[in-house]
Amino acid sequence: MRNDVGEVQTVKESRIVNSGELLAVGCRVKPGPDFDYKIYAIDPFSCDVVLRMYEPLSLVIWDNGERDMFRYGMDGTKEIELA
Repeated sequence: MRNDVGEVQTVKESRIVNSGELLAVGCRVKPGPDFDYKIYAIDPFSCDVVLRMYEPLSLVIWDNGERDMFRYGMDGTKEIELA
């Protein structure tokens, strides 16, 4: 696999956020207190991975294969949080 910008490299360990970061690409996340279970068919105990950051949103892929954008706290709404 090439290591060009924009490519994802698979690793076995979870990403650890730096001081001052709320979330980062590669972090394991779970549904947060503002997650809307009526819209998404996600298990409340599901833990999945952040693929990309678009402040104040992040792109997450869940273990059921669904991908979607979620708020992670920058505006006070926590649809996802660190697992």
